[in-house]
Amino acid sequence: MENSFKKDISSAEESIKKQEIATEEALKKQNEIFEKNHKEIRSEIHLINFYSAVTNIREHVLKARIEIIAKNIGNAKTKLDLIDDLFSGIIASVPQESKKTIIDLQVSLKRANTEIDNDLPRLTE
Repeated sequence: MENSFKKDISSAEESIKKQEIATEEALKKQNEIFEKNHKEIRSEIHLINFYSAVTNIREHVLKARIEIIAKNIGNAKTKLDLIDDLFSGIIASVPQESKKTIIDLQVSLKRANTEIDNDLPRLTE
């Protein structure tokens, strides 16, 4: 009877260890799936935020263009300054390979802003 009792305890302990190993493996697998999904979702959110910021910049570029055509130079310069701020905000969130493009766009924007300053007397006539 004592041997039978020891066998039962040993069998129960072995069963518990097997269940513990199976549970740990299942948790590890679930954690890997969660981490993978989390990374993918964060990447998608990052991309959506980037596209949203680009759309916002495009909207302000179009508004600045309208202001320039309407010779509302003060409003146009305000829009261009806002666009420059938006570019500065977006540059931190873009991949390294895209930063050069954003910086080039900022340089073009500053050049346009300078041209407006230089051509302001001629534009207001």
